[in-house]
Amino acid sequence: MSDDLVRINFELPKNQRQALKAYAARQGTTITALLTEFINSLPLQMEPKRLVHVEVERDGGWWLVRIPELDTVGQAREREDVEQVAAEIAGLWLDMPAADLEVRFIV
Repeated sequence: MSDDLVRINFELPKNQRQALKAYAARQGTTITALLTEFINSLPLQMEPKRLVHVEVERDGGWWLVRIPELDTVGQAREREDVEQVAAEIAGLWLDMPAADLEVRFIV
């Protein structure tokens, strides 16, 4: 069996199997093709993002970004860049994409 093939077994009552088979025939396809199309239409389940807590404070012309759990700091010139900078720093530290991180600010 190939790695991309998954076998799923399930039972349907006889009348539902017959109805599904008839529907597939009317569509000019097979039950397997219908189920494959349905499964492929489902949204992928995404893993939850890794949560990173960040402390931010103004330091002259910069914003100081502290990530206490990683014992690291960074800086951003603009306030609107703080979240992105924090995610990039944490991503480098944790060896994971910044997009897989959720940044929360500690108040």
